[in-house]
Amino acid sequence: SPAGDSAGGNLAAGTSIALRDEPADVPVIAQWLLYPATDMSADGGSMRDFGEGFLLEAKTMEWFSNHYAGDEKDWRLNPVLKDAEGLPPTVVVTAGLDPLRDQGRAYAGKLIASGVHTVYREASGNIHSFANLRKIIPSAHDDLVACLAALNMILAEVDTEPASRQAAAAA
Repeated sequence: SPAGDSAGGNLAAGTSIALRDEPADVPVIAQWLLYPATDMSADGGSMRDFGEGFLLEAKTMEWFSNHYAGDEKDWRLNPVLKDAEGLPPTVVVTAGLDPLRDQGRAYAGKLIASGVHTVYREASGNIHSFANLRKIIPSAHDDLVACLAALNMILAEVDTEPASRQAAAAA
């Protein structure tokens, strides 16, 4: 199951989309996106409100976007542009004080609107990369534990039995 944070969340979302469109031998059963970058063209809302002084800055995101070598119309740069129907169950986690917060919210909303089983969690009061900073930000540990509980719930609900029955029938 693809998982990633920030740009890794972008890659995980893109991988899930690509594997939905051209399935591999082993299906993607879930995805976990931590404060994902899903719309590199975003410049308002949380990008403006938290774009300076909250670890990840808007000018840094602009630098990343300029060096990512992506066309803003390409879904691989901006997964929010691609149809979400048929994607695997997903946990989307945002940080309340993150320039990418609104991108994650929008992507979770798109997944939900497309009928994808989605758990959305926001670590309110936390900043981008909180999962990596849990030893220095006391609330980050609890937020990460809650995210893992949501992921465990999604994984527990995944019905792998039909795939097992299909594999047995094909043998």
